[in-house]
This record gives sequence, structure tokens and C-alpha cells, in this order.
Amino acid sequence: MGRRDMHLVFQWLKRQNVKSVLKLTVIDNAESSHSDESIEACVDGLDIRIWNWYKIDLCCSVVSKSAPRVNNLTLHSSGNNAVLVGWSSRVGLATLKEVR
Repeated sequence: MGRRDMHLVFQWLKRQNVKSVLKLTVIDNAESSHSDESIEACVDGLDIRIWNWYKIDLCCSVVSKSAPRVNNLTLHSSGNNAVLVGWSSRVGLATLKEVR
């Protein structure tokens, strides 16, 4: 299931009519981190340019769905080869056209 505590923060931001986030930094390295679905729900509708959600081996489709206009991306890896292959695939990080 994963954590959901960041939902409160993002719901508050959306109630304040925040539409864009220049830099997103979330430390999510607890034993039970937010699920991919939870992260997508948190940032849904926000235009995020710098992404640093500290979740080990975050699926890059979460970023591409949630922040397609991101231009600076920090990912955190456990060294899992399957995740690294996914990140480097044609349908992985290559789908983020504005990342520099």
C-alpha cells in the first residue's frame, strides 16, 4: 500500500491554487515509501520542472506521467540492474524530452 502522508501537503498546495512547482524535493526513504500511484496522485495537475523525489528505484513512467515537462531529474538507485535497464530503455527516461 505504501505511505500517503504527502497527500495532505499536496492537497493543501492545490487548494491554494498552486499550478507549478519549480523544485520538488521529497525525502521518501523510509522503510515504507509512497507507492507509484500515490506519487502520481500527489503531483497530478502540477507543472514540475525540477524533480527529486527520493524514492529508491522509482519507476520512470511515474515521472513521465506526472511531470512530462520536467527539465532536471534526480533519481536514486539501489543498483538493481532491471531498474537501470528500464531507465535507459526507449520507453524509459528517453520519453522525457525536456530533461537536460
